[in-house]
Amino acid sequence: EHGDRLAAVVIEGIPANNGLLIQRPEYMQLLRNLTEKHGALMILDEVITGFRVGLGGAAEYYKVRPDLLTYGKIIGGGMPVGAFGGRAEIMNRLSPLGPVYQAGTLSGNPVTMAAGLTTLRKLENGSFHNTLEARTRRFVEALRAQLPEDAISIAQINSIFWITFQEHLPRAAHQIDTGGVSHFNKMHESILDRSIYLPPSGYEVCFLSVAHTDDMLDEAVTVLVDEIRQQLKAGI
Repeated sequence: EHGDRLAAVVIEGIPANNGLLIQRPEYMQLLRNLTEKHGALMILDEVITGFRVGLGGAAEYYKVRPDLLTYGKIIGGGMPVGAFGGRAEIMNRLSPLGPVYQAGTLSGNPVTMAAGLTTLRKLENGSFHNTLEARTRRFVEALRAQLPEDAISIAQINSIFWITFQEHLPRAAHQIDTGGVSHFNKMHESILDRSIYLPPSGYEVCFLSVAHTDDMLDEAVTVLVDEIRQQLKAGI
C-alpha cells in the first residue's frame, strides 16, 4: 500500500533480545521479494546473529541476500566496535569514494582491527562453526533430557540458546510467558553464586564459545538442572 514511500525495511532476522524467535524462511524470502518489488532496501540486523549463527549469519541461514547488514562487537573479537556492509553500489556511495559523508574518531582503531582480523581468520576455518554448533547442541540436549517438557522449553540455533519457563516455544514476543521470565530472573543470582553466568533477564539469550570445554558444560548442566527444578518445585 505504501511501497512507493518506503526507503528501507530494517529487520532482525532472528529476534534474539526478546527471546530467541526463529522465523520461517518463507517469511524472510517474502520480505526480500517485497522490498525488491518496491525498490526499498532490506537492512538485516546481524548485531547478535552475525558470525554466531554461522559465517554468513542469519542471511546465510535464511538464504536471503540483504542490501545492507549491521554487525556488533563480535566482528572485533569482542572489542568495542560496530560495522555495516552491503552491496558495492551502495557502499561506494560512502566517502571517500562517494558523496555520502561518514567518519568517526574511533573508526579503524588499530587494536580493535587487529583483534577483528584475527577473529575473522579463525571463523573462516570450516570446522569452527561445526564444532561450536555440535557443542551447543550437546549442551542443550542434555538440559532437555533432564527437564520436564511441559514446563521448560529451550530454543537453539548454532551457538545461541534461550531457556524459557513455558511449555511451547513462542514465535512472537507477545507469546513469552512473563511469569516464566520472573522465575528465570529469580534464578539468576543463585546460579551466579554457583559460578554459572547467565544473562540477568529471562528475555535475553545465552551464547557458548569454543572456550567452553565439555567438562565446563557438564558442570553447567548439573547446576542449571538443579536450579530450574528448585524453581519448578517452588510452584511455577
